Amino acid sequence: MGKTKSKIKKKKRRLEQKVIQNGTAKKKYMNKKKKNIKKDSQ
Repeated sequence: MGKTKSKIKKKKRRLEQKVIQNGTAKKKYMNKKKKNIKKDSQ
């Protein structure tokens, strides 16, 4: 039981890190898009 619990915790932590990484990547991508739109409108 103890071994499986720690494995699940590690999996959850990895998934959370992936989600965070995806979130920051999306933010950066959106910021780039916004900058490009501003350049186009000018």
